[in-house]
Order: sequence, then C-alpha cells, then structure tokens
Amino acid sequence: MTLLQLRTRVRERLDDTNAPYLWSDDELNFEINRAVNEACLRNNNLITDSETASVCELSLLVGTNSYAISDKILKIWRIKLPSALKPIMALGYKAFDDSLEQDWEVRDGTPTGFALDIQQRKIVLSHKPIVAETATMVVARLPLVDLSDDSDVPEMDEQWHYDLRDFACYAALLKRDVDAEAMSQGLRYLANFNSVFGERKDHEHGLKSYPRRSVARFV
Repeated sequence: MTLLQLRTRVRERLDDTNAPYLWSDDELNFEINRAVNEACLRNNNLITDSETASVCELSLLVGTNSYAISDKILKIWRIKLPSALKPIMALGYKAFDDSLEQDWEVRDGTPTGFALDIQQRKIVLSHKPIVAETATMVVARLPLVDLSDDSDVPEMDEQWHYDLRDFACYAALLKRDVDAEAMSQGLRYLANFNSVFGERKDHEHGLKSYPRRSVARFV
C-alpha cells in the first residue's frame, strides 16, 4: 500500500474523510511513519538487510574490537568476515565471560562472536582483529527514510501494511481531547496492533507528551 492509500484508510477509520479535516495530511503521515517504526521495533523480522553498505558494512581495524553501528539497526543476526570460514554469531558479554579467557577484551585473534550493545549503539567483538577487513552484517533495522511522497511504500512486506493503520489511528486520537468512547476505540486499535506485531515492554503509550487539540467526537 502507498502512503496515500494508508492515509485514506486511517481517515476512514477516524471518520475524517470530509474537509475541513480534523487531522492534516502531515499529521497523519507522521503517525503512519510512527506506526511503521513501532511495527519494526516490536517485530524484528519485518525488515532484514545485508546489502545497504552504510548500515551493513563494518570496517574492522587491527587491534580494535569495539565499533559504532547505525542507529537504524535493531538486531544483528550474524557477521561475516572475509578471513573467517564461518559467520560469527551474537553471544553477549556473559557468554564471553563464561567461555573465553578472563582478559578476552584485550586478546588478539580472529573474532568468534560479538556482543550487541543497542543502548550505546555499538558492538564488541570477542577478540581484537588481527586483519583489517570489511565485515558484512545481516541486520534487522528500521526504515532508512520516512514515507513522504504519496506514492511511497513501506519497506516491509505488503502483508503487514494494512495493520499499520491501527497504531496510526490510536496515535492520532491520543493527540486530541476525545470523549471516553473514542478513547476506548483508540485503545482497541492499539490492542489490534499489539496482537499482530507484539507489545513493546518499554512502550507506555509513548505519545503522552503530544499537545492536546480541539475536541473530536465519533459516533
């Protein structure tokens, strides 16, 4: 579905199909893009990438085992080194501490695993590389750019597009002073979205800071 088609479906849900609109196109486009990102955050299988150089390639330096990663990355499934026979997999700091030497952080060698620190936007390899080379990562990520033109299409498979409207409707309603019935409907939209894409444990309806607008009532 295109951005125009998604926005049209959202307007139909919100009973906002006749001008003057309660929500502008820009407002609904913002909520649709938020829905796309929310879907990816909840389900890391929606956008998998191994080809975008700015996201998936990592220039390794001899003697350095900590590297910054793109803020689009949500998860790294594996890393392939030209000098290694097998891809290196995510292990985590505890696995390093349990299975490697106590001073693994300063050991030189061919990396056998990596730890992902998503909060610090970096990865740490199990060893300091002894070869300078370009590693290729297979990642789950957010969209590279927002939808902006009406002809733009979400990067995820089309089977997921229709369900994006639920979060967009929920978010749009939360931006306005709506009556209890409309807010109850908004929460049902969120529940529908959660049932398809899963819940974010750290997501507490994260739109509470949006400014309140004029009252909208739905029947």
